Amino acid sequence: MKRLAIGLALILASTTAGAQSVEVASGDWSNIPTIRPRGVMHMGPRVLNQMHDMAAREVCTLPGFTQRRIDLAIPFIIRFTPAGGVERLVVRDVGCRELETLVAGLVLRMTEAGEFSPTGTNRAGWYRSELSFVSM
Repeated sequence: MKRLAIGLALILASTTAGAQSVEVASGDWSNIPTIRPRGVMHMGPRVLNQMHDMAAREVCTLPGFTQRRIDLAIPFIIRFTPAGGVERLVVRDVGCRELETLVAGLVLRMTEAGEFSPTGTNRAGWYRSELSFVSM
């Protein structure tokens, strides 16, 4: 647990946008407009290696999350400020804090790099998307 708290603190400290809030929750997000990734930034093997390591350590038990195979989609929502910065990030509660922390950090880094950004003239508000992981 201490390692998890330190990891989350490092993720939050590394964000230049200074997200005010990173949370884990569930609910009906279907009415929230979608935000699409630009498709420029890709996850390197390090992320999947971390996930395989978590699965091997049996950190959590999820369908599609084993040491041999990862096939997951983890939804999230982001609330942007009028300037396009991240005000809040909510990752879907999948029942695995370490995995949720990894995904939150990845989404924050991707958003800071411009992979996820609000569109239109009114940039403020909530948007939804998901990260998919497939590895065999």
